[in-house]
Amino acid sequence: MSEKIGDEYNRAQRLHNLGVAAQERREFSEAEHCYLRSLEIKERIGDEHGRAMTLHQLGTIAEELKQYDEAEDWYRWSLAINEKIAYEHGQALTLDRLGWMSQNRRKFSEAESWYRRSLTIQQNIMDDHGQAAALQKLGRVAEQRRKFSEAEAFLMKAGEILKRVNDLDALNAVRRSLRRIRLKIV
Repeated sequence: MSEKIGDEYNRAQRLHNLGVAAQERREFSEAEHCYLRSLEIKERIGDEHGRAMTLHQLGTIAEELKQYDEAEDWYRWSLAINEKIAYEHGQALTLDRLGWMSQNRRKFSEAESWYRRSLTIQQNIMDDHGQAAALQKLGRVAEQRRKFSEAEAFLMKAGEILKRVNDLDALNAVRRSLRRIRLKIV
């Protein structure tokens, strides 16, 4: 029995990987087909972590196709599983996507809430780059809401982290954002 589950697990993983390859080629219909087949197997064998990953990928396809309500459904399902299995990294990634979609739909309060939840998890798992990214996104939301002092504070915190981890490219991007915001404050 366990050999059969191992075979099914490997088949589901291959299908997921084929979905990723098709998605990278922007063949979204083929990618979705592979992901759905992979998801079906993962559900059958009880691979919760795999299900969450595949659901997240289905969300990214729907997002690419500008099917935001559907993308949100996939992401929420992925998030629920990641919360159930206490996979914080997966939670943070999905919260980030939910924030990004809310931000793009100009639902700034919602976006801020998703990003803050992601930031909290990034802090818990001590992911410096994840923290800096969440802070940058919170800064961008604050800027879009015309809360320039708040945006500056988020970006300053992101910059401190990026300086500490010596990520000069990301730090330069934060500095450019800070210059833009400071022009708006004056």
